[in-house]
Amino acid sequence: EATRRRLALMINRFSSPDDIPNPVPIETARRYGVKAWLDQCMQADPHIMSFLRDVYKIHAVALTEARDGKQMDEMYRHLPKSVGRLFSPDTAYSRSFSRYVDATSTSTRPLYPARLFVGVDAAESATLQKEIDNLLAQVRDLDQLIAANEADQNAARAEEDALKRHKEEIGNSQRRKKALHAKLVS
Repeated sequence: EATRRRLALMINRFSSPDDIPNPVPIETARRYGVKAWLDQCMQADPHIMSFLRDVYKIHAVALTEARDGKQMDEMYRHLPKSVGRLFSPDTAYSRSFSRYVDATSTSTRPLYPARLFVGVDAAESATLQKEIDNLLAQVRDLDQLIAANEADQNAARAEEDALKRHKEEIGNSQRRKKALHAKLVS
């Protein structure tokens, strides 16, 4: 009997999904910008739905299309305190209330796309591989064109440098010729 006293037995009773209503009827909530409650977007066995409503409070999570904080603040003002979370297409909003002072804390968090594995069938994989091969061939061709263009530019620079040196040599030659001519005349 001493052993029995030390064991704590926890029993959860999950009632019917209809026993846990949404905080506000959806018709009323729509006036403030709520599109649906999270539990209305899910289908599962009634026992599972009851568990989700009871434990995770999915019946009090609002879904909306609003995208800025002012709209969210306005919604929160009209919804009861039991609505702790709002989800827009790209942001999660949550609020909590202080137990000691009359203060509300609101936080926002961006939502990111799910990173799920996407299966690809063999035909699609082969098509994608062909596209990759074609793109790689194009890249190689462009690399060859760039290399040829750089070689042409280097050859043109070398020819330009040679012409500049030749021009300098001609200028030097003419100056020497003038200097020599000036010596001969004097």
